Amino acid sequence: GFQEVLTYSLTSRDRLELLTPGAHMAVEPLRMAHPMSKDQEYLRTSLRASLLEVLARNRRREQTPARLFELSRVYIPQGSGLPDEREMLCALLTGTAEPASWHHGERGVDFFDAKGAVELLLRKCGVEAAFLPADDPGLFPGRQATIKANSDLIGVLGQLHPVVARSFEVESDTFVIELDVSKLMHHSKEI
Repeated sequence: GFQEVLTYSLTSRDRLELLTPGAHMAVEPLRMAHPMSKDQEYLRTSLRASLLEVLARNRRREQTPARLFELSRVYIPQGSGLPDEREMLCALLTGTAEPASWHHGERGVDFFDAKGAVELLLRKCGVEAAFLPADDPGLFPGRQATIKANSDLIGVLGQLHPVVARSFEVESDTFVIELDVSKLMHHSKEI
């Protein structure tokens, strides 16, 4: 199973920029008027950076394999008004998928383990979705997919880009799942 984590909604611009190597951030984060520190100066636009920091702390303490998730808000600027507070689900998988046994060796997590976790969640929610090629700059090219219900983009999954993995000091075989919870619930038949 997955372990839930809770992180702060405030982060630094530097951490958010690490998520998109060689590309501009898709969304400009909102800066706090009177930040308490440089590390908590901006409202987060993604849960990835916070979750990757938790994973890096766990890795330094040799707490692997890891299956982490956070269900929380991100803040998307809306002109001069209040931000759009989107409820998002972000999950990370890394390490071994199956321990070694007498009939096979240890197997690391892969794209299909992450996809299987998403498919299980979608099935439990009664959501029919398609997995299509994606171009998220924070994920490994060719090892990622968008998740669409009808024609509505509800999420993305894929292997973390090697540059991002090095920047956060996590394993390169880390897989990311992101789902927009309100869009997921909109398409849900079971909940």
